[in-house]
Amino acid sequence: MKIVLKLYSHSPMGYGKSRLDKFRMVRFEDGIEIFWEQQGEYAFPYQTVKIQLHGMEAKAAWVNGNSVDCQENYLITEQFPQMYVAGEFKID
Repeated sequence: MKIVLKLYSHSPMGYGKSRLDKFRMVRFEDGIEIFWEQQGEYAFPYQTVKIQLHGMEAKAAWVNGNSVDCQENYLITEQFPQMYVAGEFKID
C-alpha cells in the first residue's frame, strides 16, 4: 500500500515565499517507510518534527539509515528524506 500526502505552507503574511512538503508512505509486512520531499523557497519553520504512529506498535526506527529512539509510538527527529519504522500492525 502506498499513500501520498501534501502539505502547503507560506510566509505568515500569505505573500511571497512558499513551500510544498510531500510525504510518501509505503507499507511493508514488517513496517512502514516514509519519504519526505521538500520544495520551495520558504524555510521549514521548525527545528524538529514529531512523528506519531497509529495502528501499529513501533519496535525500532531509522532516519536516513541511523537508528533513532521510538517511545510510546512516536519519535522526534530533524527533517529527513527517508525514514523506516519496523513494528507490528494492529489494523489491516
